[in-house]
Amino acid sequence: MIFLIICTITSQVVSATFYPDQILIREEVKVHLTGSKKVTITGLPGNLDPTSFRISGRNLSIGEVSLVEVYLKEPKDPKVRRLVAKIDSLEEEIRRIEDGIDALRAKEEFLKSIRVSVPKKISGELYRGGVDPENWRKVMDFIFEGAVDIRAEIREMERDGEKKKEALADLRDKLSRIAPYYRRRSYNAVIEVRAKRPGEFRLQLEYLIRSGGWHPYYELRPKGEGLEIGVFGKVIQRSGRDWKGAKVELTTARPSIGPKPPPLIAWQLRFEEVWAKEKVGRVLAQRPAVPARDEEQKVMIEEVGRAVSFKIPGLQTIKTGEEKKLPIITRTFPARMIHFTSPGVSPFVYLKAEAENGFDFPLLPGGGNVYSDGLFSGVIEIGHTAPGESLHLFIGPDEQIKVKRELVRRFKEKRGIFKKREAVSYHFRITVNNYRKRKIDLILKDQIPISTDAEIKVRDVQIDPKTEPDEKGILTWPITLNPNEEREFNIKFTVEYPKGRRVIGLP
Repeated sequence: MIFLIICTITSQVVSATFYPDQILIREEVKVHLTGSKKVTITGLPGNLDPTSFRISGRNLSIGEVSLVEVYLKEPKDPKVRRLVAKIDSLEEEIRRIEDGIDALRAKEEFLKSIRVSVPKKISGELYRGGVDPENWRKVMDFIFEGAVDIRAEIREMERDGEKKKEALADLRDKLSRIAPYYRRRSYNAVIEVRAKRPGEFRLQLEYLIRSGGWHPYYELRPKGEGLEIGVFGKVIQRSGRDWKGAKVELTTARPSIGPKPPPLIAWQLRFEEVWAKEKVGRVLAQRPAVPARDEEQKVMIEEVGRAVSFKIPGLQTIKTGEEKKLPIITRTFPARMIHFTSPGVSPFVYLKAEAENGFDFPLLPGGGNVYSDGLFSGVIEIGHTAPGESLHLFIGPDEQIKVKRELVRRFKEKRGIFKKREAVSYHFRITVNNYRKRKIDLILKDQIPISTDAEIKVRDVQIDPKTEPDEKGILTWPITLNPNEEREFNIKFTVEYPKGRRVIGLP
């Protein structure tokens, strides 16, 4: 007969791999063994995924392992009970939204797959005369309009989800203030373990929790003729425990951990879908980036397949329920700085940076902040950008470049033999001033009206300096302004229409 000695201990988080929507946590515990023992590890998070739980130990034989749910007492305070009920309701709503988004993305992938093969099939069928072109047109309308509708629905659901997540974070913050130690459930791990020889051993625990994850965050700063791009990861964990001295890794991979392997699916080959777009230039990539600071070179970046992982140096302290910003890497890359203004819609001149992703890894979709001259300029969104792919980012208003648009003259008169038509003449003047101590490149845009009715005529157009409007009436002047230089632009035109009619859109 084998007698098991029972002991109860607690473990400590030693490392964590953050995925976009979950966390793989590794804990460690020391245990002194002289033979067989039943070890109970208490206080594991109540939101861990039981199917992902693993345990191991060197020079140890692991026997039966079980997870026991421990339910804590319901709070007596009615305020806490109401808060918990609201949190439960919001969590369920968020789960429903996330499930809906997953379903829509699966539908979107299906439409993408048929969008690749349908055009080739259409051309062949039309050539052979075996199909009605009108039917094919309806099929193509279904595919492309369906894709647009799905993207719009996903965006709407994502916005709704973000609002609910913000409300959930507020409720959790309120709960942590009025009941900081409240947790509804936890797990105890009960493990039978045997050592071949007496001594102190380490047990390693590993499991997933789905309450947490990470997302990329960026900080951009113009640096002379370059653009500094700071890459960060914002992490949050809601395990109910604070972590101290943990190694942290961030990855874009999606884990699939559990006792049952995933099934094999058909291995399909098809041609890559090619969309018409300009070839990305490589001129800027030929110029070297500014060397990184020594402390940033310690970040280990690995790319395995389509996944990218960032191993954060040092040991981190991450409190439960609090978002933490972790630096990954910062580099300055050559950039072309262009100023842009459209004074008819905004009275500011904006700075735009054109650079390339000079990192060895893709920039992942995420938001961030822009800082110019040491001041916060605004927020930006960066889409997926492969290494070497171009970035076009607005940095924010440049207060040292001024633009002014004014209506100089508005004159109304009657025209025609019997004066049955009315005409309104306009003169707009735009002035741009460069108060910087260096010359700048600037793109100025304005417009003249275009008629959507044959009875409305736009005549006597005079543009100085001369430029040609496009089909939408947009005027574009690419110019260079020297330090302290002022430039003037004039736009004149006349709108003619039947007497007594009211024209929508006239100033």
